[in-house]
Amino acid sequence: GAGLMLRTFQRLSGVDPGFKPENVLTVGLSFPKASYPNGEQRIAFVDRLLERIGAVPGVRSAATVFTLPLGGSNRPNSFRIPARPQAPEGDANYRTISPGYLASKGIPLLRGRAFTAQDGDTAPAVALVNETFARRFFPGEDPIGKVIETDEDGTRRREIVGVVGDVRFLSLDSHLEPEYYVPYPQSPETSVTLVVRAAKDPGSLAPTLREQVRALDPSLPLYAVRTMEEYVAASVADRRMIALLLGSFAAVALAPAPTGL
Repeated sequence: GAGLMLRTFQRLSGVDPGFKPENVLTVGLSFPKASYPNGEQRIAFVDRLLERIGAVPGVRSAATVFTLPLGGSNRPNSFRIPARPQAPEGDANYRTISPGYLASKGIPLLRGRAFTAQDGDTAPAVALVNETFARRFFPGEDPIGKVIETDEDGTRRREIVGVVGDVRFLSLDSHLEPEYYVPYPQSPETSVTLVVRAAKDPGSLAPTLREQVRALDPSLPLYAVRTMEEYVAASVADRRMIALLLGSFAAVALAPAPTGL
């Protein structure tokens, strides 16, 4: 039994999360409603912060996301396909991301295009979908150019402009689920996670990131300063502990067996 558990843990540790966790630092930010009562202020702050962080030596790319993969939470939402008025509503998880998130996270763009700075709050509403979304809701079709109607921040008809790789969000052993992404300026959340890809040693950037945030707003709270490799390790921590305990018990049980024989 211990051997099987160890084998299961080894297989789980080899699961592809759908992104590249190496050299990625994450920092949580929360915008108080008293200081940032509207979306325009949050959008402006994120734009200025990403510009400053992108200029820091050792930073390859920086972006924001809500919610973070393996961060312990999900964001389900319903949507409709206007071209199929008789079809029931679909359900999918949605993420709010800034341009550059795919590069910062190491998520592959399979078809179409990624978000750009032109996908602002007054621009046509757009969306990215993952591979599972495309297969489930547009089987045998190219989803690029198709329209979905969502209501994560007011009802909008969004054109699908790209398809990205699947990402395991809750844990490495979770099932792949349909997901779609929207540009942050078109759905400015009150909390985001900074995702910074470093050239090396992402932990060394933590003090610099704090300084950049304080330079724009010293009262803004920061939390969960962690590398993505720490998140990946935490997602299998329970399995690792069980495997080690069973292995230890097995060794203790095996030790007196030769003596008895």
